[in-house]
Amino acid sequence: MQNRHSQLGSMIRLGLVSCAVALSEASLAAHAQLVTSVLPSARTVTVVTGQRSYATAFMTVINGGSFQANNCIVALPGDAPVGLDFQTTDFATNALTGTLNAPFDLAPGAAQSLLISFRASRSARLIAAPVVSCDGGMFSPTMDGLTTLDLNFTTTPAADVIPIALALPDLDGVVRVATADGLGIMVTAAVNIGAESTLRVRPVGRMRAASGFEAGLLICETNASGICINPPAPWLSLTFFKDEPRTFNVYVVGADNQTGVPFDPAGNRVRLEFTTTGGTIVGLTSAAALVPANSAPRIRWIEAARLLTQTSFGGQIEEQRNLLNTSPSAWLDAQFAQAFGETHWDYVNRKGPPGCTVCESTGRNAFMESFWRQAQLAPDQLRRRTAFALSQIFVADDSEGEFAVASYLDTLERHAFGNYRDLLREVSRHPLMGHYLSHIGNQKADAATGRVPDENYAREVMQLFSIGLWELNIDGTRRLDSNGQPIPTYDQDDILNMARVFTGMSWGGADTTDNRWFGRTINGISSRRWDLPMQYYDRYHAPEEKVILKRLTIPAGTGGQATFDLAVDVLFNHPNVGPFISEQLIQRFVTSNPSRAYVRRVAEVFNDNGSGVRGDMKAVLRAVLLDAEARSIPPDDNVGGKLREPVMRFAQWLRTYGGRAESGLHRITGLENPATALGQAPFKSPSVFNFYRPDYAPPGALSEAGVRAPEFQITHETSVAGYANFMYNVINSGYSSGTNRILGQYSTELSLAHTPRLLVDFVARRLGVSHLSQATGDEVLAMVESYSMFDTSGPQRRVVAAIMGLMHSPDYLIER
Repeated sequence: MQNRHSQLGSMIRLGLVSCAVALSEASLAAHAQLVTSVLPSARTVTVVTGQRSYATAFMTVINGGSFQANNCIVALPGDAPVGLDFQTTDFATNALTGTLNAPFDLAPGAAQSLLISFRASRSARLIAAPVVSCDGGMFSPTMDGLTTLDLNFTTTPAADVIPIALALPDLDGVVRVATADGLGIMVTAAVNIGAESTLRVRPVGRMRAASGFEAGLLICETNASGICINPPAPWLSLTFFKDEPRTFNVYVVGADNQTGVPFDPAGNRVRLEFTTTGGTIVGLTSAAALVPANSAPRIRWIEAARLLTQTSFGGQIEEQRNLLNTSPSAWLDAQFAQAFGETHWDYVNRKGPPGCTVCESTGRNAFMESFWRQAQLAPDQLRRRTAFALSQIFVADDSEGEFAVASYLDTLERHAFGNYRDLLREVSRHPLMGHYLSHIGNQKADAATGRVPDENYAREVMQLFSIGLWELNIDGTRRLDSNGQPIPTYDQDDILNMARVFTGMSWGGADTTDNRWFGRTINGISSRRWDLPMQYYDRYHAPEEKVILKRLTIPAGTGGQATFDLAVDVLFNHPNVGPFISEQLIQRFVTSNPSRAYVRRVAEVFNDNGSGVRGDMKAVLRAVLLDAEARSIPPDDNVGGKLREPVMRFAQWLRTYGGRAESGLHRITGLENPATALGQAPFKSPSVFNFYRPDYAPPGALSEAGVRAPEFQITHETSVAGYANFMYNVINSGYSSGTNRILGQYSTELSLAHTPRLLVDFVARRLGVSHLSQATGDEVLAMVESYSMFDTSGPQRRVVAAIMGLMHSPDYLIER
């Protein structure tokens, strides 16, 4: 007995103590209460008929009551076919301390460890339930899996596996399912001190029905570092050699929305069973399982994914986990504090990513490489996502080349968290916008030639970038005149006056010579500087008096720069700007049809951030993203939410599943083709009105109901088929451009392929599906289950089916 004791003691001590601690925590203040635990939970001993053999285990008994427990003994109730001996041990070292079968005393709150030994001289099989009884009628209750031992005395040599389980991260006997990564983990170390055998290792959930606790269980064998050496599966089959140590992870995946499942160590347990091919248990360990009452419901995963969907190019699982430990407001604070990182200008100027050794990216592809690199990898996701939203308001394209568009997007990113006045000012002065809307080189009128100032930018800066077509109330509704008609914000005279403001602007630089005005080469160097704002050349600027929106008269002879500053101030301070821009930002981040109250709340913050500052973009973004309508999931109707635009769908796959590009370059091009790709790409808009108008409504029921759905303007038979084919190839084979590929990384999903329902649920969670309907879930599940796990490609096909099915489902495509 002493020899077996030394074999088992060092393995069991930590697990036994932690299990006893869990029991102690569960004990209630009472007159007298004894609680016990036994480890291991199963023993298989080979006996020789007629000779006595022993199966030993460790027991801890705790006096949880308020009275002394005297003359305590351990016995088996009833007529058990085996005998039982016990002896006290030192709690810290497991060394034997007492006399065999000598009674012991326990003070209130005290604990005693014991070595118990079952003896038999013939074959026997039973569930042994040793009970501690003391004077005065004190006795310990029996709790299956905690105080019981599956005993098997056999004349046939068999495995005798001693497994010990601990739970992460607290290293105790309790698996807390609502952990930061959504999985409870029970780690197990095991050694076979019996005969070599082929065993099946299977986790089993034993849950009290009344608790409402549900869990999916997976197991993998691990290396010394705790890393799975095989994909987690419902069970393992392995050959377990004598005296061989093995380690395992058991993953406990709770059902959605569970919270407050009570601590019930006898009722809710996760067991790990080692069984022979005939089904005999030769090793058993377990841990209690619970969902802490003070943990948030699983809906927080949805909330985290939803916030990241709205504010980034797609949330990564690590970001979702991090959000569980903070708040949306704190996350925004952290994003606002992020330094402005790598610029697109630096990328195209370098012709490759930071640290590139072969830097050969050229043409517009260089900019696209930079865009997608930042979309996937940049830590300042909110800044990049905001700049992309602004690029759909301040629309320009990449027709002037990679340097022009790189500098322009850098400008949007640089001012994304600044003030809207500065943003409007810098967009108006940017040479790319000057080319796109033709006010670079715009000259004053010339009666002799009939030349008049170009009106293009003058019109769009009012219609699209600041005040819109109609005067608005603070909630975005149109103001009406005395006849009940909408009131225009400007007329043709306003366009003519504003056109004169934008005369005399051309290339920025060290001088205002004609060579620079026309963008000619100066001293062998091109004067077309895309990285500098345009400057005024007063000799080309219209000198006339200018009346700006009938609100300000700028005297004749005022210089170009002063005129520009005054005109921008008039636009910026117009009461329309708050509701006009606020509603578009809400549409880009949250919902196509915000309530009028939502628009009003954001517009009020635009007008005054609380400190008297107008146009504070950080405050506006806070108002957009932290509003109750942004943080609550809208009802399943035709109004709430928005259609997820194609660029954001691909971007989410890239951030959620995309691995490192094989060449290190994000050579992602041609996405604007609706027949073969997405039908949308950054800075590939067909017009200044973006890919879709903010007020677009598809013909039919939505239009008749007055509901807007902008992204549906590029959704049609061709684009739907193109998206389906494109994303299938991406999900299945990665994104390929020539010899360059970005492969999907699906290790966790592959580990769940054996459990289709868990796979579908996990993929939906990663993709930010805020509400997976029963119908969609069942349909995707059927797709997944149609692929057999007996096929070598079965796991991959199941994962592709889950991602593909969800990314094409209305539950995913409509952000709610």
